[in-house]
Amino acid sequence: MTWMSRSSAFGLRGTRPKVPEIGTSTASSPLWRGSCFSLVMLLPFITSTAGCLDFRPVPWREPNASPQQRSVYPDADTTVSLTAQGAQAVGVIVEDEDTVTFIWSLSRDGYVGTATPIPASERAQGSQIKLAYDPELDGQTLTCVVSDGLSEDLTFRWQLEVL
Repeated sequence: MTWMSRSSAFGLRGTRPKVPEIGTSTASSPLWRGSCFSLVMLLPFITSTAGCLDFRPVPWREPNASPQQRSVYPDADTTVSLTAQGAQAVGVIVEDEDTVTFIWSLSRDGYVGTATPIPASERAQGSQIKLAYDPELDGQTLTCVVSDGLSEDLTFRWQLEVL
């Protein structure tokens, strides 16, 4: 068994690649000419489809209107009296093109999660909360913030008193 070098084992004997000397140009090599030719041929297609040269103006979007109050019961900024005889309903109906969120909260107790939606028309949406008799609610402020997430919020407040 005779020992062979790797290059001769694969039939590469005597085909050592030429390394250009320092200061010589490789522009005459067939590989360079082929890649340069293909880049020149593809350049018009690359620039026309890339989209980075498309400077169309941004379309103007009308500002979003905030939700409009349609009905509030009892009237906002009034006192709501809670008695032991039954629950008191407080509700808000607004009109807006977008989906709105109703956030109910109490000044000392925080977020109130027991609100129920009020069926309304296509553009009108509503929410109501029923407050039961609870001495802890006396003196608190009930707040409902109505938001469509895109414009100014509507805020409604009621002072609570327990009789």
